[in-house]
Amino acid sequence: MLRYGAVRPGERPAAAEEAHAVLVGMLERVARAGRLRVPVATAAQMVQAASVGVALTLITIRPGAGAATCPRAPATSC
Repeated sequence: MLRYGAVRPGERPAAAEEAHAVLVGMLERVARAGRLRVPVATAAQMVQAASVGVALTLITIRPGAGAATCPRAPATSC
């Protein structure tokens, strides 16, 4: 999840809190279905870390870049 706003250590903007609550809610449903192998809090941290990594990678791709620099499947153009 990409988040905007002034960031201060130890504080989350309201939009970030809302996004986190939505993510935790989804992961809790997955856990109740027996499909989660780690605690919900750990899964939420993992999803957020992966999302940040993807967002940072995508913003570094220049428009019109070929498949060699595209993180998506080779059949998909960026």
